[in-house]
Amino acid sequence: MPTTAPACHISPENQFDQPAAPTIPNIPTPDGSNASMLAAIMALKAAVEALAGLRTKDDQKKKGFTEDRPKRKTDKVKVRNPEDQDQFVEVERIIHLEFTDKKTGQRIIWSR
Repeated sequence: MPTTAPACHISPENQFDQPAAPTIPNIPTPDGSNASMLAAIMALKAAVEALAGLRTKDDQKKKGFTEDRPKRKTDKVKVRNPEDQDQFVEVERIIHLEFTDKKTGQRIIWSR
């Protein structure tokens, strides 16, 4: 009687490349000058975009999830100053988003 477990050598029908981890740039320490502060802010922006999965339009054509913009739903909300209710701003709040992976067809639907 064999002492090893049985193995299946049949490959799955649908194999997809797994996305790589995002590369995050070094964040330089600002020295107080405008140029160094701007460099730090731009590096932070790039890091947030990498972690959030934001890509350029060219990258979106290649792979990954893209938003189906016509299905986005918003509503308008008044945000009031708690100390003075007469002061407010109107903001557009997203209440529904849909994303589709162009390669796999997988969909993500988010609603508030």
